[in-house]
Amino acid sequence: MVNLQQESLTAEQVAQACRALPNVQTWTTEAATVNLPQRSSMSAREWGNNVHWAIHKRVEELKRAFPSTFANIFSELSVDGQRLDSTAAGGPRYGQRGTTRLDIVEKVNATMYCVYDVKTGTSGLSESRILEILSKLPKDILVYIVEVRPFE
Repeated sequence: MVNLQQESLTAEQVAQACRALPNVQTWTTEAATVNLPQRSSMSAREWGNNVHWAIHKRVEELKRAFPSTFANIFSELSVDGQRLDSTAAGGPRYGQRGTTRLDIVEKVNATMYCVYDVKTGTSGLSESRILEILSKLPKDILVYIVEVRPFE
């Protein structure tokens, strides 16, 4: 059973808890900007995949360059039904069948996560997607799920 409490918060309120939000917004806008010249020749799916992949590459570069600063930030995380993620020993492989892929996860502490869901199209976060995300994360933690769009 997942306890879902939805409320709208300002960017400032979210940023107080989810300190990586300004970085995630910057990475998203940078990724979209780099891929913008090819946008007109791509499908919406290709465009979204390219933006997501560019964000993932940026996060991985930062984790290598500044391991302690970005130790609690994970991109393209796959989480399975046993709530194990692709960074855990014995966890699922990236994209493994039956997993849920999370764009960026900030593990703030043992009791709070921020999940950043990057959106490049017109659709937003649905309640079913929110419930799917919550069903894969550890129980009894506070989770902020934040929709992030380029250029906002």
